[in-house]
Amino acid sequence: MGTLIARRLLVLVPLLLFVTFAVSLLVLLLPGDPAREIAGGTRAPEARVAEVRHQLHLDDGLFPRYGRWLADAVQGDLGKSLFNGLPVADDIGSRFPITFSLALGAAGVSLLIGVPLGIATAVRRGSALDRFGTVLSSFGIAMPDFWLAILLVLVFAVSLGVLPAIGYTRFGDSPLEWARHLVLPWFTLGLGGAAILARQLRSALVDVLEQDYVRTARANGIRERRVIARYALKNAAAPALTIFGIQFAYLLGGTVIMEQIFSIPGMGSYVLTAVTRRDLPVIQGVVVVVALTFVLCNLVVDVAYGLLNPKVRDLTAGSNR
Repeated sequence: MGTLIARRLLVLVPLLLFVTFAVSLLVLLLPGDPAREIAGGTRAPEARVAEVRHQLHLDDGLFPRYGRWLADAVQGDLGKSLFNGLPVADDIGSRFPITFSLALGAAGVSLLIGVPLGIATAVRRGSALDRFGTVLSSFGIAMPDFWLAILLVLVFAVSLGVLPAIGYTRFGDSPLEWARHLVLPWFTLGLGGAAILARQLRSALVDVLEQDYVRTARANGIRERRVIARYALKNAAAPALTIFGIQFAYLLGGTVIMEQIFSIPGMGSYVLTAVTRRDLPVIQGVVVVVALTFVLCNLVVDVAYGLLNPKVRDLTAGSNR
């Protein structure tokens, strides 16, 4: 298992180099000139635009600019925004916990709804509950997040008035208000993940319940709940866990739209503004954080998969010999 973790961490280095350099290259293709916008817009004198471009090193070539940024990033300095001059690391440090809490809550909703639904439909395969769960999961997968967000706002914020439609309260100011402002975004992002998780878990659990060792456990008089919880669910959970880990990583990207709809000051609005302004230090800093999060999520999934599946541990141990 230690070798597996070391390999994943080693892959992280070339991955970050490739992604950040690709971002630097792609930003050059975006329309607009940040130096002209900072200098005052289309009516700014060319001399002033050239001065700003020189001060911000925007007139340097691609490789010198990237090399300078990389040298600073290795030391933990992600640079400063071209427009407000604030350190990118500080801005990300204040916004990333908001986005992470949004994704974490959505993942919790997916687990709380998807796991029981997947187990119930698998155990009662062919029943009315199974058919209802299949239709419900199909509807959840096909439903666009932004449409569901608008629907939930109309019902719970506008019609019933029990939850706020927009805004954000920090956890330190009021934990209750923090949760109330995030309930709708949590469910908006989590319901789609719950549908996918329920369908995947149902499919895997149906296959496992047909295995010989499950039939043997039932023949020995072991209670059905114990057969499912101790024997079947452990093996069926492995592929569902993989799907869940991938979903959680993508939830961080899905928060961009939700933060715009619910006016949450997370990473979404931050990076969107940076892209429209061609604020390269901000874009690269966000990309680094997102890439790190993706790799760490995959690493956690690999470790958990190895704990659930002894064959993975055996293969890992065998490669160490």
